[in-house]
Formats: sequence, C-alpha cells, structure tokens
Amino acid sequence: MHHFERIFPGLYMLKVPFSTIWSAVFLVGGDQPVLVDSGPSSEAVDNCIIPALQELGLRLDDISWLINTHAHGDHMGGNDRILRLAPSIKLAAIEEARDKMINPLKYNVLTRSRYPGFSPTPPKEIPGHVPELILKDGDVLAGRLKIIHTPGHDTECICLLDLKSKTLLTGDSLQAFGMIGVDGAGLAFYKDLPAYLKSIKLAESVGAENIVASHDYRPFGYSALGSDAVAVYLKTSTIACEIYGILVRNAVRHGIHELNKIAEYVLDQLAVEPPPLLFMTMYTVEEHIRKAGALIE
Repeated sequence: MHHFERIFPGLYMLKVPFSTIWSAVFLVGGDQPVLVDSGPSSEAVDNCIIPALQELGLRLDDISWLINTHAHGDHMGGNDRILRLAPSIKLAAIEEARDKMINPLKYNVLTRSRYPGFSPTPPKEIPGHVPELILKDGDVLAGRLKIIHTPGHDTECICLLDLKSKTLLTGDSLQAFGMIGVDGAGLAFYKDLPAYLKSIKLAESVGAENIVASHDYRPFGYSALGSDAVAVYLKTSTIACEIYGILVRNAVRHGIHELNKIAEYVLDQLAVEPPPLLFMTMYTVEEHIRKAGALIE
C-alpha cells in the first residue's frame, strides 16, 4: 500500500505509481484541505489516493480544493474520477490552465503530434472540467498556498509556495538534469527555454526554504531541504540548460542535423539511457537549436 508521507506539519506527499516511475500527489491540511494533482488515472484514485487518505482518517469529500501543477496526464489524469466521486470538491486553476482543464485531450493531441513517429498515440478520451475558481499569479489558495506561474515545461505550469513551511511544490517546473528513469525525457523537459530559465530565476526570488518536486530528478531525487540545498538545486537546473546547449552545438559541428539524431547524441554524451520514445527529448533539444540560431545555420 502507498502512504501519504509527512513532509512538514500539514503537508504530505503520496508517490502514485506511473508506469515504471511515480508522480506525486500532495495533501495540504487546514480549514480547507487541498489536493495538489490527482495522479495519472481513475485507477490511481481508487487504488492509491483514496486508501492513502483513509489511512489518515480522511474521506475524499473531506477535501475542499483540487488544483493541478499543470495539465499533463500524470498530474491531472485522476481529476475526473475525483470530481465525480466527490462533487463538493472545487477545481481551481491558474488562468493560463483554464482551457486545458476544460479540454485536456486537445492539448494532449497537440503535444504528441509535433513529432510523429517519436510520440505515443494519444488516448481516446480525457474528460475535462470547468474550474470553479480561476487564480492569478500571486494569489493564495486556502489561505496557505501561493500560486507562482512558472512556464517553460509547459505554458500553464505553476509552483505552489506553502506559506507555513516555506516549501515550494514545483511539479515539473524545475527539473535539474531531468527525471530519473527511462520513462522521462532523459533530459530536463521543456517546451520554452527562455520561459524555463525565467522560471528558475523567479523561483530564486520567492523565499523558498525547501523544494519538493513531483518526480525524482537527477541528481537530487525529489527534494532540496534547506536554503543552501534550494540554491544548489536551482543553480544546477540552469547549468543543465547550459550544458545541453553546448552539446547541441557540438552535435551540429559534427555534422548531425536531424533532430532525433541530435537528441540521441546529447543523451549519449551525458551517458543517459534513451527513453523508449524521444518526443520529450526532442522538444528540449529543439529549444536549444532555436536559441543557437545563427550558429546552427
């Protein structure tokens, strides 16, 4: 059985199985309890989230709010099941995520159609829901969670700063050297490099004393506890981008021009096992090709 792990008073993390890795669901206590993310599927809700809540003496309808760090399937795949089982739970979303919450399948298809042949087949259905509360950058949810818009991995990504523990729940917004496990991209995965770098800078300014991410990221795992560890985590995330850029330019100088081959070269130079499908890696590499501009040409 999977359990909610107490991170700080009133802040818990559940590692929900997702393929060969896991994706976090956070429980934030208080007068208005919040679930942050919902796991990858209805089955994860039934078999993992609900039993883990019961172990804490909670039912699903004890939760007041559901909010997602972003609209990718491993983070919001359980939304529909949760909201159907407990209609009293209110869905909150930053304004940049509103359309994706309503029609997540549309955006899933767009993401996976960018690189045909290197992407998984989109699911046939991802039910959407209209958020009951639209938040803006800087708003506070349930008196405890400050919303920080951190695009880059995707346009709607947020971090949530727990004002009580000064812990930044980063979702997939800050990835160091990328997810540990072959079901990741092999690299940090972002669709917009300039936005990702700005989000790292923003994270440096919010006063976080701890970082807790939604997956294990190389080489830190899922957390950086203490201000010094946070500073190293964020600096490492920037350095990773710089190294990727150097390797992409090296690939082109070696006469490699196909995007998938550049992605394979970068992974090989980093001694990282390639994922079964390269689409996420290719997003990151293409951002560096775009940034290099004239050098690549």
